[in-house]
Amino acid sequence: MKHKIIRIDSIAEIDTSKINVYDLNNRYIDPRGNIYGLKYDRLRKKIEIIRLVRTLTDEAPVMQHKIIQKKIDDTRNIVEEEDYEEELDGDMSVEEERIFDPLTLVNETLRMMDSHRERLKGIMMNIKNSNVFPKENKSESIELENIFRNMEIDGIQHFEKVDNYERELTSYPRSITYYQAKVDTHGRQVIEMLGGNNERILRFIHFYEMYNSITALYRNLRKILTTLIEFVAVKDVENMKTLTAFERQSFEDATVSIDNTMREIDRILDSMVPMGEYLQDPENF
Repeated sequence: MKHKIIRIDSIAEIDTSKINVYDLNNRYIDPRGNIYGLKYDRLRKKIEIIRLVRTLTDEAPVMQHKIIQKKIDDTRNIVEEEDYEEELDGDMSVEEERIFDPLTLVNETLRMMDSHRERLKGIMMNIKNSNVFPKENKSESIELENIFRNMEIDGIQHFEKVDNYERELTSYPRSITYYQAKVDTHGRQVIEMLGGNNERILRFIHFYEMYNSITALYRNLRKILTTLIEFVAVKDVENMKTLTAFERQSFEDATVSIDNTMREIDRILDSMVPMGEYLQDPENF
């Protein structure tokens, strides 16, 4: 079976959002001789990049040399290697090493932000419709409005700011010096180590700014929702006889949405940990 082998400078060039089922047999090789493949995760319904690691011999440099010797079409930068699969599967054990893909992580998080934006609106609407906190109770009403105001400013509006910022960074970035002034000491050190390569620097800045923006947003939102959980927990809704079935259902829908959102926030914050580690290494850019 023929494999299409594509020479790349880094795995950043592999855009999994543009991969189809016919590309899953592709192999990618970088300047260091590392060879990558693609794998479809059926549970998560997404395509992942994996590094093919040989456990008996390391023939990546040999393979790279063989590929370079082929006549490479510079316009497509693609060659075919007929015996590649046989070499890979016949004489050596191959392990799959999952590759962290920051672009996929950012894109997936942005899609979740769209869902969370609408969910926050639904939570506020359902709590208001539940009439669990009637306006006649001034102190509770004022406290609830303060929580909702924070959800609006630090949640819904902040989602829009991060989304717009990501568009700026990818579509019409400002000067590198502008962003360089925003990064911390380590960030400036990474930029200096990138040796004035603007493409690599902008890639670092993109992920650095998204990491910080997403982390700050969801940490703040988690605090706000924790406050809301504590606020609504004092109500014994089961014994509020004046509530209608609709009002009870509205309140239940709100609490379920809050719990689901909190779990998703924790998963997002956990997923930011490897991204923070990824940003520490200039070789990733």
